[in-house]
Amino acid sequence: MKFQMSEYINGSELINVVTTTGEEVVKDFLPIGVTILGAPQKIGKTFFCLQLSNAIASGDEFLGHTVQQGRVLYCALEDTKEKIKKRYELYGFQASEQIDFIFNNGIYSFDIKYELDYFTSKHKNIQLVVIDTFAKIRDKNTEAKYLLEYDEVSKIHDMALKYHLAILLVTHVNKHIDYLNPFDSIYGSRGVTAAADGMMVILKEQDVLESKKLYAIGKDIPEEKLSLKQDNHLTYFVVENDEHEKADDEDITKVIHYIVKKKKYSGTHENLCAVLNLKITSRKLSSKIKKYKSVFDDNFIKISYPPRKAMARLIEMVYVGNDD
Repeated sequence: MKFQMSEYINGSELINVVTTTGEEVVKDFLPIGVTILGAPQKIGKTFFCLQLSNAIASGDEFLGHTVQQGRVLYCALEDTKEKIKKRYELYGFQASEQIDFIFNNGIYSFDIKYELDYFTSKHKNIQLVVIDTFAKIRDKNTEAKYLLEYDEVSKIHDMALKYHLAILLVTHVNKHIDYLNPFDSIYGSRGVTAAADGMMVILKEQDVLESKKLYAIGKDIPEEKLSLKQDNHLTYFVVENDEHEKADDEDITKVIHYIVKKKKYSGTHENLCAVLNLKITSRKLSSKIKKYKSVFDDNFIKISYPPRKAMARLIEMVYVGNDD
């Protein structure tokens, strides 16, 4: 086997290397390379991606971040032309000639390398390629296998660097969502996220109606956590912190982790406080559980109240999800 000699460069030479401009398609948010976007079903991933695509095509800001204006290739592999058209009509956006769509008609197998080679030969200044969804182009034999998934995403990363653009891989999240470690919720092994240049996760706010939380992080990208809402046209906008101050409730998080691990709890609120060493009263815990019921629902925990025993009120909590 013939080997090619590696390139050696010392620190002084490295400092004087001229860097390429435009290393981020969306400043401090979306880098050149591969970014994974994970979110539950029906939360609005496609609207988010269309809004991002439209911002890049027009050169408008996206969620307060400046963008590199350019062409976008949107691979709508789970949608039809009619569905995307309807979403555009809901948005009220003017269709842009700078966004090209590919729809999977089921006749052929989608090959991202072939499509990128062809598209880049026809167009210049391409900034973004959206793959909606990643599952549609995946090798099914690689799922949940770290090294194979790492290699799979690395190849897409190399394509992004070759053509100097951002590739956004849209995917789902696991059924059990850890709100304290949202990036661990991205579907697949850690091989997927380890090979990525950036990660984003969109989740429902735990105690704010009609609000979503966007978590973003990446290589040379500052970690960001934004509260988002959608207007009448379903366009996302950032909710400032002073509009609704809230913090993740550690007591509720402990309860959720405990139920998911044990699968079931049946007993009093007082005993649950003791088991988890919560520094609150049983009455306060009861109030919090009612307040955060939607969070338990999101984590597939069913709550019921069996008949009282003596004077104690009982609560039963059962995890009905799975550990995919």
